[in-house]
Amino acid sequence: MNIIIIGYNARPLVEACLHLGLNPIVVDYFGDADLTLKGIQGKYYLEQFRNEIGTRDALDDSRDDASSHGPTPEGFRRWAIQATRNIIENDGEGSLFAGVDPLILIGSGFDDFPGAWDTLATLGSVMGSTGDVITRCRDLASIKDLVDEPGMSISFPNTRIYEDPGRTRPHELMEDMVAHFKFPFILKRGGTAGGAGVNLIRGQRELNRALISCKEKLDGATDGTGHINPLIVQEFIGSDSRIDLSIIACDGALLSINKQIIGKDYLNAPTPFSYCGNEVPLNNLGKTLINLLTSFVQLLHEKIGLRGIYGVDFVLADNHLYFMEINPRIPGSLEPASVAHDHNFLMEHLEAFPEIMAGYLLNLNKHPRVVTSCRIPKFHAIKHILFSRETLVMKPLNVKTLIGKIRDITPPGRMVNLGDPILTYLLKGKLEFMDRNRALAGSEISMIHDHLVKGGKHE
Repeated sequence: MNIIIIGYNARPLVEACLHLGLNPIVVDYFGDADLTLKGIQGKYYLEQFRNEIGTRDALDDSRDDASSHGPTPEGFRRWAIQATRNIIENDGEGSLFAGVDPLILIGSGFDDFPGAWDTLATLGSVMGSTGDVITRCRDLASIKDLVDEPGMSISFPNTRIYEDPGRTRPHELMEDMVAHFKFPFILKRGGTAGGAGVNLIRGQRELNRALISCKEKLDGATDGTGHINPLIVQEFIGSDSRIDLSIIACDGALLSINKQIIGKDYLNAPTPFSYCGNEVPLNNLGKTLINLLTSFVQLLHEKIGLRGIYGVDFVLADNHLYFMEINPRIPGSLEPASVAHDHNFLMEHLEAFPEIMAGYLLNLNKHPRVVTSCRIPKFHAIKHILFSRETLVMKPLNVKTLIGKIRDITPPGRMVNLGDPILTYLLKGKLEFMDRNRALAGSEISMIHDHLVKGGKHE
């Protein structure tokens, strides 16, 4: 069964699909070696951009040429929609879907753009929430109403959204922000992901500098459907006990509770809020907190209408939960969660869409479906994303001890810029040796970085 996977990093979903006996066709941003060297069918944004840039004076937007938009998130979204359309209709690959409604999985990069979800839904059967549901996930007033329901001991940080900020003078924005928030607070650009465009504002100078930078990057930035990206200001939850926490749910069932790894120096995180991976499980939460998360997931499914697998981010500080945001699609933490639980959770996602999958499910390499409650992990999984702290040329990593642990590998010979992701490291260890696992992961990450910098530095 053929299935199109679209996202900034499609590789984890590709592996999960292959494990179930599916044939993935990829529309991916990075085009890492894991995909290209294995001959996975599809289109890769950066690869096409490098191949096409400078070859034409003008490009036709009806094509899926990457260079017509440049290597930007907005360009990728436009390109990905057209590339998907071309795979289905125009590229000689249409026979893959002859007489069959194309199946589509949407990954990261589209969370804030319901119009893109609706457009993709016109091309095939999207196994995910609708554009209306995506919109509701970003309707902070509605989410706050859920958080404020009786029995929900979850706080909603003070948040303010500035729509179309390009029409407001910077000093007017600054005055309004300072009037409504105490320093420090968070200033972030809408339409970003993975911690990009997020700033911790400690005072007036930082606010002025960040505001100018954000406005420059937001001017004219849309998802290709006319949606103008906003500026978002949010109360900063600072505490010595702070833990960044995420959950994975399917429909109304809680599947996994994970620790978010955010902004770590040892992973060369480009910003203090960059997503750097996960640890599963997150221990010592207690039954009260687990029951609270379980109830909140049921409420989200009932009131918002989220379907299939999705994620929710929280901050746990001083034994209290603060809601951060909903990731209304399969999150990156699904991979370490699947490793920790020794279970391919993609099966739960597919089974959440019986109206689409009824004719296919019997043919999958399936495992028993368990979605009734948060499962107990069998292993300790650590996922690290290593970023580059300088410009370098990627070097082959032929290290025996890393076999099976590294993924999303930048192709050898490719230039890696400051702040770009280099690869993903994934460790599976025993639960009784979690400290030892963390030490091993840190040691091997350091070894990888030293190997790349000493052997692949760009002169």
